[in-house]
Amino acid sequence: MRLDTLQGKIPALYSKGYLVRTKAIQSMVKQCAIFYEQQFPDIKFHLQIMVLDQKAWHQVHIDDYQLYGMADPESLINKLFIGADKKAIGALLGETDTLPDSLLSDFDCIVLHELGHFFFTKYENIYFSRRWTNEF
Repeated sequence: MRLDTLQGKIPALYSKGYLVRTKAIQSMVKQCAIFYEQQFPDIKFHLQIMVLDQKAWHQVHIDDYQLYGMADPESLINKLFIGADKKAIGALLGETDTLPDSLLSDFDCIVLHELGHFFFTKYENIYFSRRWTNEF
């Protein structure tokens, strides 16, 4: 398996053929990380995004139960796994994403929700008394 690299504040590894999608996702994640860092200056994101096709996902993703396409934060290894196939998340939800890779869709915003999980696991002083309360 060979992945390409996109440097930046939030570096990305991605499957061949998905540079445009990776740039769009990387930009969105970077803006969200900057927002969190401005609000909570003591916490820095040391994160890498992994934009993977289905074959690479099953080779490197550490959670065998996570369906391909659903973004998955793995805070212990500082990685955010994202399906490279834009249509995969819609297929899981029974809907279709017809936008080109250069444009972000509502489905892509799920990545921001998952980034929030990553952030809160890095923030030591947050205590969730109920399991669902971390679903901001």
